[in-house]
Amino acid sequence: SSHMLGVNANYKTGPFSVGFGYNGANNELGQKSLTTSVFGASMDLGSDKVSGMVIKIKDDNPASLSAIGPALTPQIGAAAAAVVQTAFINAFKQDGTLYHIGYRHVTGNRTMSVAYTTYNDNGPANADVKSFGAAYTYALSKRTDLNAVVVRYDNSNLAQVAPGGNGYIGGVTASAGTGSTGVAFGVRHRF
Repeated sequence: SSHMLGVNANYKTGPFSVGFGYNGANNELGQKSLTTSVFGASMDLGSDKVSGMVIKIKDDNPASLSAIGPALTPQIGAAAAAVVQTAFINAFKQDGTLYHIGYRHVTGNRTMSVAYTTYNDNGPANADVKSFGAAYTYALSKRTDLNAVVVRYDNSNLAQVAPGGNGYIGGVTASAGTGSTGVAFGVRHRF
């Protein structure tokens, strides 16, 4: 049976904070599955804040895939079903490290943020991704603001990351290794 373990620790002193988190899970066969380790730190300098994070992601035995072979065996035979199941398992394996650094500056009713992230994929696809984003928010009132976001993803090898809403990951590029850029403008009102 599957089980999960999570540990989280944070320390804050004045403007500096640091944290560490670990999550580990076993798949439905009891094999070690997805593990993530996160280390982050930030420094609050009044109107400026700098933050950084490193995330290690590893999954040699993806969960919920052991039923594919038995389900397909009556239709295509045991040997072909095993090949399909192995292909799914290999496709969902993960092994990579993400590095992120961000900076935010607030002046009155204006907030400007920039961030740089790089993901080093150690898997066979070597789907490395580098991204840069910038956001600007202008508060019209305590509940309404205007914002603009631009984000650029540089995909390498088999990576196909594309921006979705507000510059977050949300799509795929038409071809592997092709970069993508997103620009968004919006009005936000909090009720």
